[in-house]
Amino acid sequence: LATLNSAAITNNATVGGTLAVTGATTLSTVTTTGLATLNSAAITNNATVGGTLAVTGATTLTGATTVNNSLAVNGATTLVGTANINTTGSAATTIGNSAAPVALTGSTASMTGGSTNLTLNNNGANFSSAGAPVKVTGIANGTSDFDAVNVRQFSNAVASVAAAANIPGVDTNQKVSMGLGLGSYMGSQALAFGGSYRFSSNGVLRGSMSTGMNNGSKPVVGFGAGWSW
Repeated sequence: LATLNSAAITNNATVGGTLAVTGATTLSTVTTTGLATLNSAAITNNATVGGTLAVTGATTLTGATTVNNSLAVNGATTLVGTANINTTGSAATTIGNSAAPVALTGSTASMTGGSTNLTLNNNGANFSSAGAPVKVTGIANGTSDFDAVNVRQFSNAVASVAAAANIPGVDTNQKVSMGLGLGSYMGSQALAFGGSYRFSSNGVLRGSMSTGMNNGSKPVVGFGAGWSW
């Protein structure tokens, strides 16, 4: 054990064991090949870590921060300024885990993959690719008021309406008619069943029910009445 109240080292110094620094220390250049423990460190110039940097306490990084290797942070971490993670190479970058949420906060949050960009702000969510619209795939069937509708749901609904609209009406001088209708739109097919009833010389009632022939289709029901003179 060596205790130095004040030491000025102008050349190289090699420590064969563990170096523990408990006070304020100013180092121009530090190279460590083993385990280094710092209770409190203020680094105003460049610092290079060749292996894994593990931070277990609260950490604040102010200024531009670039991580090209492995950074493991187990405590609360605050990044103030620009943070560039994995700016070179083809290694994957993972943030978060399945057991904890990931929060991105700010007036605007943006994420880019390839040429596609997702921007979140007070106006909502916007997808774009060099200013042009992009296709969003993997959308499940919407079930609530503010869910998105996918192409399958949309085409089924249009085909169902087309099928109901093509059921023939009651002929002149006849009172009742029953019929079927078929509809097709964007590869989706639908079948409709309905009928008409002439309740007077100038009045007709009409009803129909149709449904798409694809999975996830919902029935479409309609009823109407008309008078002519």
